[in-house]
Amino acid sequence: MESFSERKSDDTEASIANDIDDKALIVDGASAGHKTKWTTVEFVATADLRAEEATDKPADGAYAWMVIFACFISLMLSIGINDAYGVYQQHYQLTEFPEATTAVISWIGTVQFLIMSVGGVLSGFLCEHFDTRVLNAVGAVIMGIAFIGGSFCTSVGQLMVTQGLLYGLGA
Repeated sequence: MESFSERKSDDTEASIANDIDDKALIVDGASAGHKTKWTTVEFVATADLRAEEATDKPADGAYAWMVIFACFISLMLSIGINDAYGVYQQHYQLTEFPEATTAVISWIGTVQFLIMSVGGVLSGFLCEHFDTRVLNAVGAVIMGIAFIGGSFCTSVGQLMVTQGLLYGLGA
């Protein structure tokens, strides 16, 4: 005689199989109106393959910590510097451009944040087509060039182009 838990698990498996068989998945031929159904065997096999792929590499290792450190540095340099623009603004106002108004100097940070935010749409498109590590390296080079160029600026307009536009594009 089967126990209640065995019966319950059999019923659950049967209901899952029925649910899977009832749901159609649209594939590449969807534009032509073609549809295919997942079978229970295909679904279980796909789930097993995904589980094997997920467990191939250890979750904790030197490479994983290097990736986390690289992400930390990348976010610090892109978003952190952008959020700390007030430090730059105070320096520009007090030492570099004391004759310029605060409203004019604040446009540097505004352009920087605007280009970074709007550039997110372009970044998303590029990440789908290119390796993210390459894109991150290119962005870091652009940000570096922007800061080096900004150190040679003699007017607020030049800073708006280098630190505002160019840095925002790299971030």
